[in-house]
Amino acid sequence: MAVKQYIISALVLDVLERDIAHLGSSTLKMAHVYVESLRRAQDEANADLTRIRAQFRRTGIKVLDQERQPHGVRVQYVVQGYEHSFYLLRGLLRTEVTLLLKRYLHLPAPIETGH
Repeated sequence: MAVKQYIISALVLDVLERDIAHLGSSTLKMAHVYVESLRRAQDEANADLTRIRAQFRRTGIKVLDQERQPHGVRVQYVVQGYEHSFYLLRGLLRTEVTLLLKRYLHLPAPIETGH
């Protein structure tokens, strides 16, 4: 679902921005190396978000509202004139944001064991 991916990508950008700011004000000797890595991830996330927005324009999707609530995020959107909404729980968001962030940082994803 493109809207879900849009929300998760936007959250990843928020996480990256916050972490870059923290590293920028840290006393780490090599903070600039970590910031550079995070900036590259940020560039990839921005490129993905740009592609998703272009897809939205082509398919008539518009996100009306995303409200952060105590247990997750409520999203309202329109597809070709029809309103829809869904709710993403915090635990799911954390997992999805972590997986996407690992992809942008070129870190291995966990292997599914099939239990």
